[in-house]
Amino acid sequence: MVTLAFTSCLKEETPVQRPEPSDSVTVTVDMNVDYRFQIWFDLGTESIVKIGAKSDWDIAFDSDANENHIYLNSAKMMQAAPSGLAFEATNTAAGLTFRPDLSEGDPDSLAIANWQTGDVYVLDLGTNETGAVLGYLKIELLSLQPSSLYIRYASLDGSNEHTATITKNELYNNVAYSFTTHQSVNTEPPKDQWDIVFTQYTKMFYEPFTPYLVTGVLINPNKVTVAIDSLTPYNEITTTIAETYTYKAQQDAIGYAWKYYSLEESVYTVLPELVYIIKDIEGIYYKLHFIDFYNEQGLKGSPKFEMQRL
Repeated sequence: MVTLAFTSCLKEETPVQRPEPSDSVTVTVDMNVDYRFQIWFDLGTESIVKIGAKSDWDIAFDSDANENHIYLNSAKMMQAAPSGLAFEATNTAAGLTFRPDLSEGDPDSLAIANWQTGDVYVLDLGTNETGAVLGYLKIELLSLQPSSLYIRYASLDGSNEHTATITKNELYNNVAYSFTTHQSVNTEPPKDQWDIVFTQYTKMFYEPFTPYLVTGVLINPNKVTVAIDSLTPYNEITTTIAETYTYKAQQDAIGYAWKYYSLEESVYTVLPELVYIIKDIEGIYYKLHFIDFYNEQGLKGSPKFEMQRL
């Protein structure tokens, strides 16, 4: 569901001249109380581009012909561990060191980085939206080409073995795959059609070293960047001010910390003083801050935010 407080202009088609600032609009997105939905949003059109279930996919492959990065479904708290053995000899998860993809999105921080032909990993498939544990499987890269890759995977006891060819598509950041349907899936929209995605994702906490499932916002790795201002009020931030910030391309630059949870009151409280300034792939600035996390029925999982093109 999207609620717009004002009607405003669409993005200019030409990047030569910066469009005029828009009116502020108020938007609500409904992730459901169990956060089962991933919602891709385009700031320029002030609209939801796509809604998908986090259970639709398991693993994703970089669409860049020059890369071989593998991404786990962080919304399910998936983890991976190299087996160090041949595919047929890999039959247990015991003794392996599992790790998730770090939420910053740096390719060097992925659990499966620079996958090579013959590498075998054991995947912890994480949990579904109800918290049910999904178990393990093993996966091997059989061959890698600039436009495709060939994999095989099976249960740890060797049953339910499948092979699949995944074809890359450079219109997308990556192409996902489902071990449930045994098919490739375009989970996200084309990479030039969205800016942010509302989703659960795995955040690594330290002391102790623990992966934890959080709910927040990730940015499009395709040239979207973010700055944060906790001192200047939302209404006072202008284009001139926006041009002075230092912008970061970390995937979790917006993240989850625009709210906090009170154990005593069992309620989420939003921090509207945190203003996120987002520079999209066209170089247009937007400001955004959150004003609620509950819908009109008082149910969680419905982030409400105010935004404006600068």
